[in-house]
Amino acid sequence: ATRSTIRNNSCHLIHSKNEMQTVPSGPIAFNILSNDMTVESLEQLAPLKSLFMKQLSKMAKSYITRYVYDPNHTTLTICKGKTPIGGVCFRAFKKLKILEIVFLAVSSNEQVRGYGTLLMKELKSYAQKNKFYHLLTYADNFAVRYSIKKGFSTVQHFHFFF
Repeated sequence: ATRSTIRNNSCHLIHSKNEMQTVPSGPIAFNILSNDMTVESLEQLAPLKSLFMKQLSKMAKSYITRYVYDPNHTTLTICKGKTPIGGVCFRAFKKLKILEIVFLAVSSNEQVRGYGTLLMKELKSYAQKNKFYHLLTYADNFAVRYSIKKGFSTVQHFHFFF
């Protein structure tokens, strides 16, 4: 029996006409995973760590490992069947109402099919449901262009209120 932290395990079928053209038919599941220090949670996070390492090959493996397995971080996954095809690792700052996106990746053989867009929509929905009003990330030029395309803006400075 799986005892890991899965807070949302619902299937979504793609209904939008535009998305139906870019995303293969079939059920897509979104899962929220975090390290609750059990073997099961480590086993569930391992394929995502591998996916992030493969897709974000310029990032240090130790950096990816540290954040995927950090109990303070959460990973939203998108799965076809039981296979994760993408994910976004983030940290919630509840008092500040901020979600910090650490990294986002979709498997190379599933890219340019709308899965990254679906993942970001699900993350925004998660943020709204949990009363987070800001998404924050640090990005290279490619990621900045992607973020702007998805409706985000760039900020030159950020004031923290700790």
